[in-house]
Amino acid sequence: MRERLHTDVTVLGERLRVDMEEAKTRVQQYLGEARQVAGQNLEDVRSRVGTYLRKLRKRLAKDTEELRRKLEAYSKEATQHLETVREDLEPLREKGQQRLETLQQALRDQGQRLREQLEVRAQEMRGSLDRAATQLQEWLEPFLEDIRTQMQGLLDKLQAKEQQ
Repeated sequence: MRERLHTDVTVLGERLRVDMEEAKTRVQQYLGEARQVAGQNLEDVRSRVGTYLRKLRKRLAKDTEELRRKLEAYSKEATQHLETVREDLEPLREKGQQRLETLQQALRDQGQRLREQLEVRAQEMRGSLDRAATQLQEWLEPFLEDIRTQMQGLLDKLQAKEQQ
């Protein structure tokens, strides 16, 4: 698509360059003719120059109008090519937009699934920690009770010895 646009613009530019060269050649020709006329009798020259200038104005007006029409045609053609390129690119833009929206939704869905999995895992870990705390408490309570009992027994023996 870029190559086609580049080719079209290049062709339009080349056609414009050729037309401008052609106009330049005509002006140079007109200038040469004017110089040739200048070498003749002054009155004759004035008459011929006046006639020549009228003809030259008509030719220049005609050439100017022709160039204006060609420029309008080139402009219209370039505008049409640009519109064609836009039309060609629009489906790609829409497809890209749809793909982007699909990917964004997929990311949102994946994020939601990960949050849910993380929450489940966190609840499992809380449950495991609660069970471990309960088991530790169940193990420590008899142990501490046994230590309390032994300490009480030692205290009772010490008090009994002191009373004797």
